[in-house]
Formats: sequence, structure tokens, C-alpha cells
Amino acid sequence: LCSGFMLSTTMGNYETNIPKPQQSVVLEVGPKETVLEKELYKYHDNKVDIESLAYFDSNRLVVDYWKLYDNYESEEFIYVSEDETKKLKNHFYVSENSALLFKIKETCSGKESFELFEKLLNKLEILFTRVRR
Repeated sequence: LCSGFMLSTTMGNYETNIPKPQQSVVLEVGPKETVLEKELYKYHDNKVDIESLAYFDSNRLVVDYWKLYDNYESEEFIYVSEDETKKLKNHFYVSENSALLFKIKETCSGKESFELFEKLLNKLEILFTRVRR
């Protein structure tokens, strides 16, 4: 015995305020589902339809921008080869095509999506082909 303290050897059920250790949690970074395309922009009124998409055609990344007026249609494409797409994946720290499409949507969506994507490629010095139809 120590002065002023009493030791007990009794074992029993008791409650403490000591927090229990948390179970480890695994966080998933990026999408789980396989995405074939991501819509970057869409607009419709009684005079015009506009749509921009990012998708993969085989292993080639494609971003397109389509406009349809009453008597006029135009479509532009940016094609990025598989090798150049790897550079873009490295920039965004992703390895899967689906994850890259999500990153492109995060950074290049809205009315200027096509131009934003082209500027991004130029900034990163990623080679691409632009085609107008």
C-alpha cells in the first residue's frame, strides 16, 4: 500500500472513456465503375444543339465538340495517341482510362471545354491531332 492510495486486484466489467481503436479504413481514390465517355458540355435550345464529349476509341483518347444548327452541322475532334495519353495520365496521377476521363471533366468542362482541353495539351507539350468535319 502506498500512502493515500489503495490498489485493487478485482477484475470485472467496467466502462472507460478511453476510445476504442478504429478499424482501418480503405479509401478509394477515383471512380470504381468503368466509364466509356464523359460529357464535358451540353446545351440545347430551339436554335442550336451543342455537345462535347471525352472518350476512348481503342486506346486513343478523343475529345469532340459538335454543333447542330437548323441548316448547319460541324464537329471537331482532338485525337491523342496512346503514347501521348500516357503523359496526360502521368500529369493527373491516374493509370486507368476511366479515371483520366473523370480528371478531364474536372478540369475541362463547360462551354469552353474543347478549347480548355486543347490549351491543357499545349501547356503539357502533349502532341495531338485536331480535325474539323
